[in-house]
Amino acid sequence: MTNPQGKPQPSHRSESLTLLDQTRLSLCGVTDVISFDETAVVLEMEESTLTVEGEMLHVSKLSLEEGVVEVEGRVRGLFYSDVKSKQKISFWKKWGK
Repeated sequence: MTNPQGKPQPSHRSESLTLLDQTRLSLCGVTDVISFDETAVVLEMEESTLTVEGEMLHVSKLSLEEGVVEVEGRVRGLFYSDVKSKQKISFWKKWGK
């Protein structure tokens, strides 16, 4: 992202996600889509990587300019990977549940 003078701006987007009925996932704060298929969607976030695991998954909306991704299908798991260590961390552990 650039400002009117053409200089890069930091993108400090906040991350959020909404999961409805384990079939519709809406994410904000996505910087890139690393890979996707029917069983996994791997997304780059500001400071981590999020892997969405499931069945019959497909990306129904993608706007990297806005940092928004929507995934439909049967969501079975959400896993964060720490960028530095590449260690897989469950969604619940990351958010202290």
